[in-house]
Amino acid sequence: MLMGIENKVALVTGAARRRSIGRATALRLAREGADIACLDIARPYDEFPGHGTASSDELDEVVAEIVAAGGSVIAQDEASSVVWGMPGAAANAGICSAILPLNQIGSKLVRVFAGDRS
Repeated sequence: MLMGIENKVALVTGAARRRSIGRATALRLAREGADIACLDIARPYDEFPGHGTASSDELDEVVAEIVAAGGSVIAQDEASSVVWGMPGAAANAGICSAILPLNQIGSKLVRVFAGDRS
């Protein structure tokens, strides 16, 4: 058990890909009681064509596991999304505690980081 991690917020990058350190980290921290903020890029890098990206199925899986561990999900809304794939998958699965425009996600995360879980 990780001491002192419960009710802390962890920002984890690269959590969607099935075989990633980010995913393993996010799931372990969620099981230990941390609130997880996941950030993943769902588009290829032009500068790094060999760099893999996560699929919406992979994101669905990790989100479901985090929710099962007691976490919650905030997704970007369709109107402000360039690509609605990953946020849309989470929204359509009915597992989001909030679906917000991009310009409201930052302030929501600040409130969550400060302890506001509403």
